[in-house]
Parts: sequence; structure tokens; C-alpha cells
Amino acid sequence: MEEQSQYFTVHIPQKGPMAGIANWKHYYFLGITRGELDSINLNFQQVSGLLNMIGVNSFIATGLAVDPIYAINRTQETIATPWLNMYAVLAHYQSDIINVAYQEKKPLFLPEEWSRGLFSKNSGWPESLTKKHDYQLNGYQMFILPFLVPDHTELVDLTQSMKAPDGSMEVFWFSYFDTTNPERLLSDLVSLKSFILEQRQELIIQ
Repeated sequence: MEEQSQYFTVHIPQKGPMAGIANWKHYYFLGITRGELDSINLNFQQVSGLLNMIGVNSFIATGLAVDPIYAINRTQETIATPWLNMYAVLAHYQSDIINVAYQEKKPLFLPEEWSRGLFSKNSGWPESLTKKHDYQLNGYQMFILPFLVPDHTELVDLTQSMKAPDGSMEVFWFSYFDTTNPERLLSDLVSLKSFILEQRQELIIQ
């Protein structure tokens, strides 16, 4: 790919069926796993429970983990994200329920059969940014669990990290995905790496 400027934004549609996404904020949980990302497939109860812990009842989400390198993907001149793609599939097939979820605080969960094709494995990050932010952690893969919430939602912080019962994955915190400054996501990954190296040394694999 031809080198691109590291300063870029994600365009949010203002017209057409995607215009309503302006009323939803983009967030993600940040975690690590020793397994394959494709094996992470949380069900509705698990996703809902995780989101309820941060005060979220109305949301658009899926139970699939996303490799951060694919959080930005590019098709020709268009930049896409998991958040845009999740909203797009609902806007195309069941647009009426989006307003219901927004106004009546209801959850919208995309099952695996709807979600697998949404997260393209074509990185759209400028190479200058991926070189700048080294978040690789020996023995682990970092991942994000993207979700959208209505813009009137008040979120509360996680008081502790959340581990899967079998210890296969751990979620540490959630963050806002800033479409005007996507690089913050990469910085967040580096912060998690530093946190683990400095404060969770029992996780370090030599």
C-alpha cells in the first residue's frame, strides 16, 4: 500500500440510511488472549452482562473479537470500521429497530452468522502509525470488542478486569473510539502493554 499520511479521520455519513449513526457513540473493550481471536464468540448473555457492568443497557454489539490491526480497513478511497459495518447491516436489513433501541434503551445483538463477514481482514492503518505504536505482547494477542451506545448514555468505569472462567481471555477496560483521531486506539493498546509489563507481571511470558 502506498504510504499515507498518519493524520486521518473516519468519515461519518450525514445522509441516507447511515445518517443515524451520528446518534451513536463508538466504544470498545480492550483485552488479551492466548488463543486464536476467531475462537472468541461471546453470546448475548455474556456481552449484555459485560456492558451492564459499565451502565449500558441499550447497545449495538456482537460477540466477536477484532484484531486491532483491522479496526481500520480501507476499500479504495473509503475507510471502514467495525462500528460502521455493524450499524450498516442493521440499517440495511432492520432499520426500524435501530430507532426503537435508541429511544427505548433496548439491546441489539448481532449473532455470529451476521457478524463474521463484517470485519474485513485488510488493514487500513497508515504504516507510519503501526510502526510508531508497538503493542505486541509476547504470548498474547490483543483484541477489541466493539460496541455502539446511544449518545445520551452515561457509562461507568470497570472497577476491575474481567476474566473468562477458563482463563482464556481477559478484558481490562473500555475506551471511546474517536473517529476524528483513530490513532488513540493504537495508543490505548500501547498503554495496555505498559500496564501489563509494569503492574501485571504474572502475565508476562518470557
